[in-house]
Amino acid sequence: MKNALSITCAALLLGGLVESRAELKCSAKFDINSNGTVEIGKEIDICILHQTSSVHRTFDRNLNGVIDGNELADLEAGVRKSADFVTLSVDTADELGSRRGIKPQAAAKPEPPSKDRFNTKSGILLRNAYQAPSVILAPTENLAKVAGASFTFSHDRLTDNYTASGTGALMVYGHWDLNGLSGFNSEQPPGAGNFLTGAAAHVGIEFDRKVNRSNPSRDINSLVFKAGGEAEFGGPYWSHYIRADLFDSSDFELNSHVIGGSLEYEPVSLDLGIGVARQIGGLPLYYRWRPVAHIEYQHVADTGGSAVLESQPDIAFGGPVITGELYLGGALERLFFNATYWQMFDLGGDIPDFHYFEVGANWGLDEKGHLALTAKYRTGNLPKTRQSVDDITIGLTAKF
Repeated sequence: MKNALSITCAALLLGGLVESRAELKCSAKFDINSNGTVEIGKEIDICILHQTSSVHRTFDRNLNGVIDGNELADLEAGVRKSADFVTLSVDTADELGSRRGIKPQAAAKPEPPSKDRFNTKSGILLRNAYQAPSVILAPTENLAKVAGASFTFSHDRLTDNYTASGTGALMVYGHWDLNGLSGFNSEQPPGAGNFLTGAAAHVGIEFDRKVNRSNPSRDINSLVFKAGGEAEFGGPYWSHYIRADLFDSSDFELNSHVIGGSLEYEPVSLDLGIGVARQIGGLPLYYRWRPVAHIEYQHVADTGGSAVLESQPDIAFGGPVITGELYLGGALERLFFNATYWQMFDLGGDIPDFHYFEVGANWGLDEKGHLALTAKYRTGNLPKTRQSVDDITIGLTAKF
């Protein structure tokens, strides 16, 4: 009896044969004592059991509420028949697979745990300007939504004059996650495991070249070699980035050399939308703004014949650098805008305060974002050379 009950329970669980309960209607066959009434007690219980269990409804032919004797043998035979059917189905599938040239495949081996405890990331990038590794690696960073290096050329056939320009930055970076130094795990909020959460190093060049054959006095000739690092300090609600760079600001002929260094501080807050992309209401419109405090020292090692460099051999300046991006979604997802504003104040060297402003509109030409058409306007003084600019550039930009 106990064996019969256990097999019955197994059949109920494996077959999933328990049905939803409906209105109780007991036929005359459940009137076991033949008194004309299905009485409360055993008769009603057996009736309910048959209505709710298709196993009992099928095999409990003697209506005693238990599957036993020949009933149990029939149930076991049905289970064996089902197992034979499953085996037959599998064998048939194997045969069909072999006919179609499908061969058995070894199960994929699980990837071994990474030996890189610092989750090292590195890369080579082409951008419109030098960018911090923390910005490049941000979860919201999308290649299709960043400005690339721009290249333009125009030729006036009537005067045989031409204008050619190229602006951008090429950099190599490496980034290391330091959360693991204090047992950080992915379930903790950023910065909860360790105060120093990341570090980065980079080296590269920043170039700005414009050749104006009709008016050489408006030429721009800047080539900057840079190297530096970044430290990321995390917290439950804020992240803080401190950057230090060394540079040699020169020209494409390498005649002049201005060497120096800079320090930057940038906060990031998800709650306040600082440094991360945020949606505007329920619209397919997103923005990101980044406030940076910048301080810089420059020493003129070789003027290269520049009157501007001869007038201030050693200078220092500092102030805010504000950058912003505006992204669109939907049918205009390939369109985005970017802007940068520098406001620098004299901190030594008796130079006038200066500013620099740049704004651009970009339309991506490919899905991955490597190419875009760009219209860019800039005005003010270039931060490294303090050369005055006021121009509009329309051309092709490239990035990777």
